[in-house]
Amino acid sequence: MHPDIFDLLETLPPGANGEYQITDALLLLTKNGELVAASISAKRYDTGDKLDYLRANVERFRFKAAVIASQAFLTAERRFEPEML
Repeated sequence: MHPDIFDLLETLPPGANGEYQITDALLLLTKNGELVAASISAKRYDTGDKLDYLRANVERFRFKAAVIASQAFLTAERRFEPEML
């Protein structure tokens, strides 16, 4: 994030629902040629939306649970040699 974003946010009026919109400041940075962006192909969630916020957390913890389970399996596999079973 460009450090000027914070100065720009202080100059902007509140947007939707009386909230300050970082997208408004990003638009100004773009117009001034100070913002570089890249398009990515990834799943995106709007965490300002309650349902999308929940979806993002479910996805995160589902992935984390799978990683933990596979790590636990590998650890157990190393600890218990086949001849011990």
